[in-house]
Amino acid sequence: MNISFFILIGILLQGIASPSAAREVHFDEPQLYYEAFFEGGLSLMINYSHRSLRHEGQGLTHFPTQSVDNKVSTWLHGGQHTPYYTNREHHHHLVSDHIQDFVRYTSLLSPLMKPSGHKLGAWLTMIHANNIWHLITYTLKFSVERQRPKYYFTRDPSASNTHSFPSGHTGRTFVMAFITDKLFDMPPWSRVALYTLAGSVGLLRITSDRHFFSDVIAAVGIAYFSASLSCYLFEPPYSETVKSGLSFGLGPNQFSISYLF
Repeated sequence: MNISFFILIGILLQGIASPSAAREVHFDEPQLYYEAFFEGGLSLMINYSHRSLRHEGQGLTHFPTQSVDNKVSTWLHGGQHTPYYTNREHHHHLVSDHIQDFVRYTSLLSPLMKPSGHKLGAWLTMIHANNIWHLITYTLKFSVERQRPKYYFTRDPSASNTHSFPSGHTGRTFVMAFITDKLFDMPPWSRVALYTLAGSVGLLRITSDRHFFSDVIAAVGIAYFSASLSCYLFEPPYSETVKSGLSFGLGPNQFSISYLF
């Protein structure tokens, strides 16, 4: 899609022209380089976990929450579980992809509406939250090795994949929803829209037989923890109200829009 579409919808969706809680970070301040060092350490840990844990074993086909997962999955499939091979499941997978990308891109564009120093601070906090989430999620994926519902319900060897727990799509969407909510003073309707979109991704991951219910719930919990930890470590302990970089003016026979870089 055209990038201007994401910018426009992002502004409408997240209410990012409203005041926001934010911190300032500038290129001539040590804080920026402390955080870059932190990100470098996180990246090394992520790469190490990928190399040391990533392997394809037999994989778990029964989880402690399996009975609950089966009931939820069957209920969402209309009372009789349908294997992955139907067109509906494939369509739900594609829709979840698009919604995930939509929420992530509009969230990443939202700091553009902040004043100069606050843009960089917001982006850094978002990056920290994403990488903390990445480290936790993929360490669990490669160490727990749970088979996906597609294999669990069909036992088709070609469907074997041990990266079901937790849900990556759900986590990626919710971590951006949580961190955007924490960084921006959004109106209630924006929060409802944002979390409805994020929740729909989790629902679609179940109905597409890509994840179980417990995979999705775990992903939401990890996303919330990652966003909260990033804000706790890097955002100020007080709520600092900052005017948006985008402002509007309305007068007799005129309408103006200004943007503070």
